[in-house]
Amino acid sequence: MLTTSYKSLLIHHLKICKLLQCTWARWDANLGQIVPRNGSKLGLLYQKFQLMAGLLYSMGITLKISKGKDSIAEKAQGLVFLMLFFITLLARWYWPRLGVLNEPCRMLNACLRFEKVLIKEHPGRHPSLLDKLMVAFLQLLETTAILIPTIVIAIQLHNPCALPFLGSLSHYCSKGIWTAPPDWVHVFMLTTDFWIWLHFIYDGSFYIIYAFMVGIVCMVDYLEYFEKMALEIQNSGSSRASLEEHLDKVLHTYKCLRLLEKTINHAMKGQLVPAMIGVCPQIQVFSMFVCIKLYSKIPMPGFLIFPLVMFDSSVNNLVIETLAAKVNTNSVKFLSDLNRGLKSFPNKSSHRKEMRACTAAKIQFGQNFVDKGTPLVIENFCFNQTVSLLLLNSRNN
Repeated sequence: MLTTSYKSLLIHHLKICKLLQCTWARWDANLGQIVPRNGSKLGLLYQKFQLMAGLLYSMGITLKISKGKDSIAEKAQGLVFLMLFFITLLARWYWPRLGVLNEPCRMLNACLRFEKVLIKEHPGRHPSLLDKLMVAFLQLLETTAILIPTIVIAIQLHNPCALPFLGSLSHYCSKGIWTAPPDWVHVFMLTTDFWIWLHFIYDGSFYIIYAFMVGIVCMVDYLEYFEKMALEIQNSGSSRASLEEHLDKVLHTYKCLRLLEKTINHAMKGQLVPAMIGVCPQIQVFSMFVCIKLYSKIPMPGFLIFPLVMFDSSVNNLVIETLAAKVNTNSVKFLSDLNRGLKSFPNKSSHRKEMRACTAAKIQFGQNFVDKGTPLVIENFCFNQTVSLLLLNSRNN
């Protein structure tokens, strides 16, 4: 659950974002939730400048990769970084406004308020094995978010013309040959690259980690909790009055869960889910290609980022999407178990009518939703595209 497993990581991430002047939110210990950060119009203007700078940066490197005459190896390396940048840009593209929280932060607050009720009813609940594994994976993602800006600088120090960074876009790099600029210009270019990558990777990862991944895991946790409530109805030997009281509580709580699911989908389906389902597989494809074919052409420590990114994207495509599919399958199972517990009630009873009105929860993207076949379809796509790239590269050579 969010309050028992992820809250300390959430607070830590928000504190670092405050130091970097990126995410327009902070943690309020008194309220126990995320609130808008105190700021000025100048700070708000700085936030908007960050977003526009990131958009221009991504457009520049896209044109360089598509129109440039670089080798396939250089373009593949550049595409991995471009997609990493694009997915974080898309994840954090919430136009800041003074005193207003964006949708992912409001969704996290809704989860925190919802869990206060659950914790009061079950104060001794401990994090599950899934929660512990997800915490370990999130810590790995935090490490990746810190390493990427550092490795960007390491790659440029070894090869200033490396795609897709500012050196390759400047006139100091012509046909892959670097003409050394004045020292202050080179330092300025490196600092600008580091600033852009640090802000976007770390700020964008906040929404990817806590709005997308943690939101999905929390929904799976909540559904497991409600499944136990449904089993209690089936195994209950209590009187009819106490059974009806317990059933009222279960149905009311499930309606609250459905409202929370609507909040989560509203916060994620516009940007986060399309980014993670649409762009993350492409990151896996090109990082796999780089690891298999270009390991000898990319010097250390720059090469280290590609296996790490490949692992992170693979876990998201296979594990996180499987958990997203479990939201729907567990919800269907929960409603089926609850329906069996209502067989002793008449067909026209209010409880049976409420039960028929309940629908299964799902993680949506557009008009579709993540089902149990989605992760396998994504992985099949990734492997097919990687093999196609390897064959294309061998023919060109």
